[in-house]
Amino acid sequence: MKISAIFYAIVILAFFMPFFLVSCDKTEVASLSGVKLVIGGEVKLSIAEEIEKIEDVGKKYQNPVVSIQPFALIALFIAVLALVLVLVLPIQFYLLPAYISIIGVLSLQLLNVGILQIITAYQPLFDPSIDLNSILVIKAQPAFWLANLAFILGGIFTLIAGVKNSSISAPAQKPEEVQEEFITSEIQEWVEEYPLEETFSDSDEENLPAEEENPVHKEEKNTPE
Repeated sequence: MKISAIFYAIVILAFFMPFFLVSCDKTEVASLSGVKLVIGGEVKLSIAEEIEKIEDVGKKYQNPVVSIQPFALIALFIAVLALVLVLVLPIQFYLLPAYISIIGVLSLQLLNVGILQIITAYQPLFDPSIDLNSILVIKAQPAFWLANLAFILGGIFTLIAGVKNSSISAPAQKPEEVQEEFITSEIQEWVEEYPLEETFSDSDEENLPAEEENPVHKEEKNTPE
């Protein structure tokens, strides 16, 4: 199996693990997996039983709802797409999944930057006058960094393989075949433009005057012995 495909598969598996941990005064409040950030929905709190104890009897407890996070959705889509490409495309076209891996890493980093917005989902659990940013902490978990690392390594391996094989496996260009008619027409045009010098025929050569004998030979013949 291709090494780059293994890395992209690791990214997909990491989404099923906790990406972020929400805590309050070093107490775990909730855990957010990558899939939960992709599909959204209710988040089960780790301190649900304690919250129910301090809630009024007549007040119904509800889990906070997390909205779909676009950057998490993009990162998961890129991981699936890159995995399909490295399994389907010839190795000389590996530059494409290598480039889109960069988009996947950027999406995860932007998700990490904007994750504090999720705190607003927990506001109904506290007094509206309380600043949640001061009491709640969201920390990235090892699975989140594993997804980043697998994306980077997958992109590096596909980039190296693509660059190496694109130059080696490139088919040699065959010379273009020129049609015989085209060559003939070109020769005719060239002859018409640059006519050949006139030559003597065999009959013309017979009519030529005889060459004069070499004077030196004549003198030798006339010299008495």
